Amino acid sequence: MLVDSEMFLADGLEDAFIGVGQQFNSQFSIYDREKCIQIFIDKHDMDREMAEEYFDYNVQGAWVGESTPIFVDRCSIDDIETESIQVVE
Repeated sequence: MLVDSEMFLADGLEDAFIGVGQQFNSQFSIYDREKCIQIFIDKHDMDREMAEEYFDYNVQGAWVGESTPIFVDRCSIDDIETESIQVVE
């Protein structure tokens, strides 16, 4: 797979990488949010609350440009409230 040289990867979170997404002409690295948090718990000796706070502020909250990685909360369509979401046909 050929990826855009502008795409950013999250350092140290390789085990949470789940793929590459594309929107128009931009590519994004995509990570599993829960796996990222678990990495901080396992490898950095953090408890769950500390790992979530660190992740939310320092990783997910970090803007590094238009190719900033995306962090996904895995769920099914039944897990989200769809009343305010527009469906594209």
